[in-house]
Amino acid sequence: EWFCNTVHWQRGNDVPVVVVFDDMIGHAARKQFLHLLEDNRFSPLSAEELPQTAVSISLLTDFERIRFTTEADLLKKIIPGVDGLVLRDGDRQGVFLPTVWEELPQPQDFLNNLKLKAGLSPNYWSDKIKVYRFRTVEISKHED
Repeated sequence: EWFCNTVHWQRGNDVPVVVVFDDMIGHAARKQFLHLLEDNRFSPLSAEELPQTAVSISLLTDFERIRFTTEADLLKKIIPGVDGLVLRDGDRQGVFLPTVWEELPQPQDFLNNLKLKAGLSPNYWSDKIKVYRFRTVEISKHED
């Protein structure tokens, strides 16, 4: 599965797109990249912004389920600054890449915001919650 945690730009109608890592990322990533170009959560990238635009691709490892008995137990088992997390409860899901630790370095804040991303209250807890950890390999390109 491919996840996108944060996208800071989108192609405008007048800005050509160059896929920097085209021969590295393969068909699945190209398909996801094209999908992201249609993401209407962000305004189109302007021609003036293009020279300062950086491309970063996060390649995710396999998910490893974290076994825990309580929220406190889970907080002891996650590794700040290293673990990316997927939180699932029924049809609700939130995903944070490891880079989110830079903005939310405290495990409780990280978990509470992950719950919010999944559409849950920060205080919500259920024995049905499942949490998976993953790591990432970052590929970045910035044209100066």
